[in-house]
Amino acid sequence: MIKTLIDQSFPLVMLDQEQIQNRVYLGDVEKNIEIFNALLKGKKAINELIPNHLENLNKCCRAISSIIQRDDFQIFSFENEIRSGFPFLMLDNYPLEDCVISNRMNYATEKLTHIEASMAINAMSYCYLCESTENEIEAEFSAFMLDFIKILASHNYETECFNSSGFYNIID
Repeated sequence: MIKTLIDQSFPLVMLDQEQIQNRVYLGDVEKNIEIFNALLKGKKAINELIPNHLENLNKCCRAISSIIQRDDFQIFSFENEIRSGFPFLMLDNYPLEDCVISNRMNYATEKLTHIEASMAINAMSYCYLCESTENEIEAEFSAFMLDFIKILASHNYETECFNSSGFYNIID
């Protein structure tokens, strides 16, 4: 049901492999692309390259959600598995309609869709994971994913279906 709603309300335009390689900070190009492709295949595939990566990301998402709040003060929760076609964790308890969220660290308040909010919290979570992990491969991949999500947001600005300024206001 949510996937259908997402498809109808927000036609996310993904970056293709060439755009990723030309626009995203890659670090170890081959390794990060290999991990990214594994991420798209799901938990089992990514755990072979970075054990417990989705669990680590989910912990960071929960930590970040303590500073990002909905207008009704409900705590965000996240799905445990990557959805097909979306290379980041989606919010699990986001309302069907757009929702006002606030970042208590920078006082930003924005009305965001389910995907916009998920991308914003994932971007902040990857930044946190990059700084907190002791696994060098995971740290470099986290930097890659932070850059990827920001570039994906900019890429979707052109579709006029993405609240790019709201996304950046929340994460900056």
